[in-house]
Amino acid sequence: MPEVCDPSGSPFTEACAGALQVACNRHETESDCSAQQTLRFNGYSIVCAWAKVVRFSDPVTCEVDEVFGRCEAKLIGNPGGCTGGYCGSDVGLIETELKAFPARRELVFLCNGPLRASSAPGGPEPESVSCVSAETYPKGHLCNCGPVACEAW
Repeated sequence: MPEVCDPSGSPFTEACAGALQVACNRHETESDCSAQQTLRFNGYSIVCAWAKVVRFSDPVTCEVDEVFGRCEAKLIGNPGGCTGGYCGSDVGLIETELKAFPARRELVFLCNGPLRASSAPGGPEPESVSCVSAETYPKGHLCNCGPVACEAW
């Protein structure tokens, strides 16, 4: 448990969510990531999980630069979270597993994650957006690269 996190409080404070991200990001292999214990907060459970990441060299043309995995913090047991995979037949859900991080030119596949300091109410400006379907976004938006990310992974 990161020192800035209070197990009797919420993992969604700016400091705690940021610390959880850092704690999970330091694990470099999928097995090391998944071996981490579940962190329990007041009504919430957070785990480190291996996310699929596709980085693009050009989000307008959707040219893939790199495909890799990264250990990320995520919420488990969220009944209102994503219920289907973006690459499957469930595209079009309000919340999918696919998140766009435009500043990093990354699409990240991870249901109920990844947690960031911006996940906190009143935290910094969100750095990600949930990708519902490619048709939802204007031309050049990173979410339009979702189908390419599905093929790349």
